[in-house]
Amino acid sequence: MRITKRQLRRIIRETVQQRPARDRSRALREAAMARPELNRILKQHQLWVVTSGREGVQADLRGANLRGANLRDVNLRKANLQDADLRGANLRRTDLLLADLRGADLRDADLRVTYLQYADLRGAQFDVNISHCWSFCNAKFTSDALPWLSQHPKWSDWKDSVRCEVTVE
Repeated sequence: MRITKRQLRRIIRETVQQRPARDRSRALREAAMARPELNRILKQHQLWVVTSGREGVQADLRGANLRGANLRDVNLRKANLQDADLRGANLRRTDLLLADLRGADLRDADLRVTYLQYADLRGAQFDVNISHCWSFCNAKFTSDALPWLSQHPKWSDWKDSVRCEVTVE
């Protein structure tokens, strides 16, 4: 069954209206994130960051389909992007300090000059694009990320600050 854009907008609108304010950012779990909704979430998150949480709402984009999204120069500090699909997303110069990216799919994402300090990347999927990342000091990874991380030009400077969990299968 195919859903038209008009039907998707109606479903999104109805879903968002039925949810409490703090749960609205989770309205688009399965469908691709609609740009107006994403802009609203990002604006609220920016306000939340600037006011140290006194105003706005922390971005909760758990499981969101952000494939190919343009998030260039966006401040996503402390955002919850757990299990988000960020394949091919433009994250250039994005601030992901302390962001929760556990299980996120970052393959083919543009990570040039992206800040991942203290980010939780355990179980995240990425590829050689991590070598373009500006910094991932004190970030958390699972051991399966080590082959990619070791390709980073600054790996020798950062390897002692990166925390890796050994995954046992």
